[in-house]
Amino acid sequence: ILSGSVYSQSVKELITKGQQLLGEKKFTEALEIYNKAWKKDSTRYDVYTGRGTAYFELKEYQKCFDDFTRAIDIAPDSALAYHYRANLMYVLNYTEEAIIDNTKAIERTTDEKFLLGCFVNRGSAREQKRDFQGAYEDFYRAYSYDTADISVINNLGTVLDELNRTDEAIMY
Repeated sequence: ILSGSVYSQSVKELITKGQQLLGEKKFTEALEIYNKAWKKDSTRYDVYTGRGTAYFELKEYQKCFDDFTRAIDIAPDSALAYHYRANLMYVLNYTEEAIIDNTKAIERTTDEKFLLGCFVNRGSAREQKRDFQGAYEDFYRAYSYDTADISVINNLGTVLDELNRTDEAIMY
């Protein structure tokens, strides 16, 4: 139960509460909070990314897609909104769209940790499409950001095996 009147809280406070609830995996409660924030200010990018995340976790994929797309409309230079929508597209097996959105996310950031995730996700979409050379290139870019990341190392080994580069695959 939320203490106090949610309507007396600012949009920023509601978003902070929504983020906390997402972190606690209380997705229905987070959605309620983001909807209240949306009623107060439907022009905020972070309302749509938060609400889209809650919809994603609740498997309401069309609403999730709509919110991430609206976030992109509001903040077209946001790498995060493209990355979120790319993850949704990947889960729904729209691999080409996932690749396109991850590419847009990559073009919009210089944060190395974030780039690592974008390259892994784009590589996974390429692997799903059986573009093993493209997947290798993305996983190798991710590896350049963190040579100790187990998922990156495993993915490199897997695509190298698919490329019949067995000796390199074994190394990873």
